[in-house]
Amino acid sequence: EALTLVLNKALILSVTKVLTLSLSHFLTRSLNFILTLSLATVLPLMLTEDLMLCLTQALNLV
Repeated sequence: EALTLVLNKALILSVTKVLTLSLSHFLTRSLNFILTLSLATVLPLMLTEDLMLCLTQALNLV
């Protein structure tokens, strides 16, 4: 019975470890995705005016 308890504890520990690892991996990927998404959303908004100026200047040069 003691062996069963030890095995159960080891099983729970390894499952917890795997879950934690995959969760942190998932969270990291989600955070990267969210960060990329927000950058992709915010940067164009910030750059739109400058971009329009640059484009018009470039078009004027051509």
